[in-house]
Amino acid sequence: MVQPQNWNPPNPEVFIDSTFALVTVIGAIALLFDYTNGFHDAANSIATVVSTRVLSPARAAMRAAFFDFIAFFLGTHAVAKTVYSGLVDTKHVNERTLQFYNTTLGGEICALLA
Repeated sequence: MVQPQNWNPPNPEVFIDSTFALVTVIGAIALLFDYTNGFHDAANSIATVVSTRVLSPARAAMRAAFFDFIAFFLGTHAVAKTVYSGLVDTKHVNERTLQFYNTTLGGEICALLA
Protein backbone atom coordinates (compact mmCIF):
# COMPACT_ATOMS: atom_id res chain seq x y z
CA MET A 1 0.00 0.00 0.00
CA VAL A 2 1.45 3.37 -1.00
CA GLN A 3 1.24 6.12 1.61
CA PRO A 4 0.83 9.81 0.70
CA GLN A 5 3.93 12.00 0.83
CA ASN A 6 2.83 13.93 3.92
CA TRP A 7 1.73 10.84 5.88
CA ASN A 8 3.17 10.53 9.39
CA PRO A 9 2.83 7.28 11.32
CA PRO A 10 0.93 7.53 14.61
CA ASN A 11 2.88 7.99 17.80
CA PRO A 12 3.23 4.48 19.31
CA GLU A 13 3.30 5.81 22.89
CA VAL A 14 -0.12 7.43 22.49
CA PHE A 15 -1.50 4.23 20.93
CA ILE A 16 -0.17 2.10 23.79
CA ASP A 17 -1.61 4.48 26.40
CA SER A 18 -5.03 4.57 24.76
CA THR A 19 -5.01 0.78 24.29
CA PHE A 20 -4.11 0.24 27.91
CA ALA A 21 -6.87 2.59 29.00
CA LEU A 22 -9.42 0.84 26.78
CA VAL A 23 -8.41 -2.64 27.98
CA THR A 24 -8.49 -1.44 31.60
CA VAL A 25 -11.99 0.02 31.23
CA ILE A 26 -13.26 -3.14 29.52
CA GLY A 27 -11.70 -5.28 32.25
CA ALA A 28 -13.29 -3.18 34.98
CA ILE A 29 -16.72 -3.41 33.33
CA ALA A 30 -16.32 -7.19 32.94
CA LEU A 31 -15.42 -7.53 36.64
CA LEU A 32 -18.40 -5.38 37.61
CA PHE A 33 -20.64 -7.56 35.44
CA ASP A 34 -19.26 -10.72 37.05
CA TYR A 35 -19.83 -9.24 40.51
CA THR A 36 -23.44 -8.21 39.87
CA ASN A 37 -24.18 -11.44 38.02
CA GLY A 38 -23.07 -13.23 41.19
CA PHE A 39 -26.00 -11.63 43.02
CA HIS A 40 -28.37 -13.71 40.94
CA ASP A 41 -26.30 -16.89 41.22
CA ALA A 42 -25.99 -16.58 44.99
CA ALA A 43 -29.68 -15.84 45.37
CA ASN A 44 -30.60 -18.90 43.32
CA SER A 45 -28.32 -21.23 45.28
CA ILE A 46 -29.50 -19.88 48.62
CA ALA A 47 -33.16 -20.08 47.59
CA THR A 48 -32.74 -23.71 46.57
CA VAL A 49 -31.35 -24.93 49.89
CA VAL A 50 -33.74 -22.78 51.93
CA SER A 51 -36.85 -23.83 50.00
CA THR A 52 -35.97 -27.51 50.40
CA ARG A 53 -35.31 -26.84 54.12
CA VAL A 54 -31.80 -28.21 53.97
CA LEU A 55 -30.43 -25.10 55.69
CA SER A 56 -31.89 -22.13 57.50
CA PRO A 57 -31.70 -18.80 55.63
CA ALA A 58 -28.94 -17.49 57.92
CA ARG A 59 -26.78 -20.61 57.54
CA ALA A 60 -27.32 -20.68 53.78
CA ALA A 61 -26.25 -17.04 53.45
CA MET A 62 -23.18 -17.59 55.65
CA ARG A 63 -22.12 -20.67 53.67
CA ALA A 64 -22.62 -18.87 50.35
CA ALA A 65 -20.56 -15.88 51.52
CA PHE A 66 -17.80 -18.13 52.85
CA PHE A 67 -17.50 -20.26 49.73
CA ASP A 68 -17.70 -17.25 47.41
CA PHE A 69 -14.80 -15.70 49.34
CA ILE A 70 -12.52 -18.75 49.35
CA ALA A 71 -13.29 -19.70 45.74
CA PHE A 72 -10.90 -16.98 44.59
CA PHE A 73 -8.04 -18.49 46.57
CA LEU A 74 -8.78 -22.11 45.66
CA GLY A 75 -9.34 -21.49 41.94
CA THR A 76 -6.70 -22.19 39.31
CA HIS A 77 -6.92 -18.80 37.55
CA ALA A 78 -6.47 -20.67 34.25
CA VAL A 79 -8.36 -18.08 32.21
CA ALA A 80 -6.26 -15.19 33.50
CA LYS A 81 -3.05 -17.14 32.85
CA THR A 82 -4.15 -17.96 29.31
CA VAL A 83 -4.98 -14.35 28.47
CA TYR A 84 -1.77 -13.09 30.09
CA SER A 85 0.37 -15.62 28.23
CA GLY A 86 -0.05 -13.67 24.99
CA LEU A 87 -3.44 -14.75 23.75
CA VAL A 88 -4.57 -11.11 23.63
CA ASP A 89 -2.44 -9.03 21.30
CA THR A 90 -3.05 -5.36 21.94
CA LYS A 91 -2.02 -4.48 18.38
CA HIS A 92 -5.34 -5.89 17.21
CA VAL A 93 -7.65 -3.82 19.37
CA ASN A 94 -10.29 -2.52 16.96
CA GLU A 95 -14.04 -2.20 16.54
CA ARG A 96 -14.51 -5.80 17.78
CA THR A 97 -13.11 -4.67 21.12
CA LEU A 98 -15.65 -1.89 21.27
CA GLN A 99 -18.40 -4.36 20.41
CA PHE A 100 -17.27 -6.54 23.31
CA TYR A 101 -17.26 -3.49 25.57
CA ASN A 102 -20.80 -2.52 24.54
CA THR A 103 -22.06 -6.09 24.92
CA THR A 104 -20.58 -6.37 28.40
CA LEU A 105 -22.00 -2.99 29.37
CA GLY A 106 -25.43 -4.08 28.12
CA GLY A 107 -25.17 -7.27 30.15
CA GLU A 108 -24.22 -5.23 33.21
CA ILE A 109 -27.28 -3.03 32.81
CA CYS A 110 -29.50 -6.11 32.43
CA ALA A 111 -27.96 -7.69 35.54
CA LEU A 112 -28.65 -4.55 37.56
CA LEU A 113 -32.21 -4.21 36.33
CA ALA A 114 -33.17 -7.87 36.77
